[in-house]
Amino acid sequence: MLNVNRSALAIIVIITLAFIFAPEQNLNGAAHVKIYETIITKSNLIKPDTSILLSDKGSQTLEVNGTISSLVFLTQTPTNLTNTDIKIGNALDLDTARKYILFGDWDLRVNNGKVSKFVVKFEQILEDGGRFHTHELSNFKSNNSTTVLLFPNGNVFIRGMVDVKYNDTTTWSNVDVTIAIFRGKTIEISLDNKEIDNHFQGQLIYGIVKSFKESIQSAQAN
Repeated sequence: MLNVNRSALAIIVIITLAFIFAPEQNLNGAAHVKIYETIITKSNLIKPDTSILLSDKGSQTLEVNGTISSLVFLTQTPTNLTNTDIKIGNALDLDTARKYILFGDWDLRVNNGKVSKFVVKFEQILEDGGRFHTHELSNFKSNNSTTVLLFPNGNVFIRGMVDVKYNDTTTWSNVDVTIAIFRGKTIEISLDNKEIDNHFQGQLIYGIVKSFKESIQSAQAN
C-alpha cells in the first residue's frame, strides 16, 4: 500500500474534475488537460504527499524568469476580429510563410502562495519577415480555479487569467491561462484559443527558464 497524503490527493482530484467539467466552448481546453496530465506524469504524482500547495504553506516566494522562443504554425485564419491588421491575411501570406516566430522574455513571481506578477513580452513575426507585431501578457488575475502547485523536481502549475496586448493595446481581456514549468527548465503557456480569436492557432507558447529561485518557510516557524 502506498502512503498517500489525503489532502494532496484531494487537491489533485478537485483540479482534475474542474478540467473534466470545464465549459465545452473553451476551444483550448484540450491543451489545458494535456498540460496537467503531463505534469502528473513528470512529477511522479503516484506519491502526492511530495507535492506542495503553496497557498497552504507559511511564508514562501517563487521567482522565475526566462525567455520566449517559440513557433506558431499557420493552419487557419483567426476569426471574429474587427482589426484586420491582426488577421493572418490572404492566401499570399500563407503561400510565402507557413509559421510565426515568437521571441521575448517572461517573469513570474509568487508571494505567500499567490501570483504577484506574471508578465510576458514578446515579438511575433512571419518567417519571411512580414507582419511584425508585439504582444504582452500581464495583469494576472486569480479565478475560482487558480492554484499554485510546486513539486520537488521543479515542476510548477498555475491557472488564472491575463490581459493580452497587441502592439501596446489591450485587445483581449481576462483570458484564461495555464502556466506550466517543467523541472525548473522550460515553460509552456496556454491561452484559451476562443478568447483570443484563434490568434495563436490553438498552439502553446514555449520558453526557457533562465533563473529559478524558491524559498519556503513553514508557518510553524513564525
